[in-house]
Amino acid sequence: MQGHELWQKIRNGDRAAFEKLYNDYYAFLFAEGFRICGNKEQVKDCLHEILLGVWVNRGKLPLVTYVGIYLRTAVRRKIMAVVKKNIASQGLSQDDRDSLQVELSYEALLIQLEEDQERKEK
Repeated sequence: MQGHELWQKIRNGDRAAFEKLYNDYYAFLFAEGFRICGNKEQVKDCLHEILLGVWVNRGKLPLVTYVGIYLRTAVRRKIMAVVKKNIASQGLSQDDRDSLQVELSYEALLIQLEEDQERKEK
């Protein structure tokens, strides 16, 4: 079953489709998140929040054609937000925060380029 078919079934409340989506995408999403922050527990927490949000908000989910890209983007955004929050709470200097922002902006640019390339290939 294709990702967009699973997504539609989830939108209609199909628990088995959600379980399949979870099982099919978890490892891919974990690898993506771990590549960004390197903290297994933070990645797991973010994934669970995102996937739980999919199920809880299933009636409000948008139509999605490329489910993997959609979920990967959600994971990247969530993890980047957590990383920024953690760094802010560690009391870094303004120069360190500016340097980090440049690095995170570069990461966001790379994410966008990868997503654009994948859309072109499909």
